[in-house]
Amino acid sequence: MRNILVLTFYLLTVFSVYSQDNISLSLKSGEYMLNIENTFDYNPNDPYRILIFKKLPTQELHQRISDSGIKLIDYLPSNMYIASIKNQISDSDFKHFGIISVNKISPDYKIDPKLKKETFPDWSVKDGYLHVNLLLYKDVNISTYIQELEILSESIININNNSKSITVSIKPSSLDLFAKLPFISYIEPIDPPGNPENYTAETLHRSNVINNQFSTGRHYNGSGVNVVMQDDGYVQPHIDRQGRIDESFCNGCSTSSGNDHGDHCSGTIMGAGNLDPLAKGMADGAFLYTMGYSTNNYTDASAFPLLHTNYDVVITSTSYSNGCNAGYTSLSRDIDEQNNTFPNLIHVFSAGNDGGSNCGYGAGSGWANVTGGHKQAKNVIAVANLTVNSSLANSSSRGPAADGRIKPDIGAKGTSVYS
Repeated sequence: MRNILVLTFYLLTVFSVYSQDNISLSLKSGEYMLNIENTFDYNPNDPYRILIFKKLPTQELHQRISDSGIKLIDYLPSNMYIASIKNQISDSDFKHFGIISVNKISPDYKIDPKLKKETFPDWSVKDGYLHVNLLLYKDVNISTYIQELEILSESIININNNSKSITVSIKPSSLDLFAKLPFISYIEPIDPPGNPENYTAETLHRSNVINNQFSTGRHYNGSGVNVVMQDDGYVQPHIDRQGRIDESFCNGCSTSSGNDHGDHCSGTIMGAGNLDPLAKGMADGAFLYTMGYSTNNYTDASAFPLLHTNYDVVITSTSYSNGCNAGYTSLSRDIDEQNNTFPNLIHVFSAGNDGGSNCGYGAGSGWANVTGGHKQAKNVIAVANLTVNSSLANSSSRGPAADGRIKPDIGAKGTSVYS
């Protein structure tokens, strides 16, 4: 009797999954309801569909699905994928793969909410034409459709083969026409014009709270704090660093004027804001030592204890990589030992710019791509790249570390920084 009850419960559970009339779909463009579609008509001119799975496919099933001519492109929560179907697939095959519905992609799914309003964003309309970014599916060959887009649009402004995106100007009335093109996955307005950004970084980091101009406020501006920056060599003379910099440890550093990464980073760290107050750094009273990122004298990690002991350097800042998801390396160990020996010494590293990379962790692209073993040390601070609204930038490397630990440790503004 008990076995019969268990079997009955199982059958009812399975039936409830397959008999569900519709499923909610949450997209960037809005919230929708999908009907359960049990049939599929192959159309070589429109191969893209939303597949709804009974449960997430295993890696083995992924391969079998791919071998059948179905390419899973993007995951949608929950248990859904955007897929490209290259040939006729039978209903029985879909059921065999655990696919309970094959849904067409509505043009409305592809239009950014900012373009669905009665008026378009003012920055996206120029001379009566709407300027938008057309995002193509990952498996699309852009060159195949350039001619068609040239005919339909007023002009093609930019082509980005890496991101599979094309910026065009179009008639506002033709927006729906572009959304109906099967090879386009999303349409968004062009980005608004940029503005100087370090003052927004001060707000995002809350450094404006501990360093303000009020007579009764806190004035922790970094005065008396010594920082060493490992970067691309000597920085150029600048009024924002005058009197607060020592480059004598930059032995063998490049003097090329084209190396300006260090200039930018130093301004973000300790620029005074004399030339432009909006470009004031996070600690505008700190003192900076510069070092090159190489293996020359006074330019590798072994120099940090000397600088800490003899020159009271308490913070190191390095935005260089040494291998994507390199794991816990000997350099990681050495730096951890430095932190244990000198507990007042803080090592700070950028997480990296490989946010979309697959570095062999096993979770695919977009995971475990922190760029360097030194950044995966246990006692250092690895910093993710945030946008002005605290969102993780697409380019920012992210964890976990090779051994599963959480990395990065914190986030700070790294997109459109004004320095």
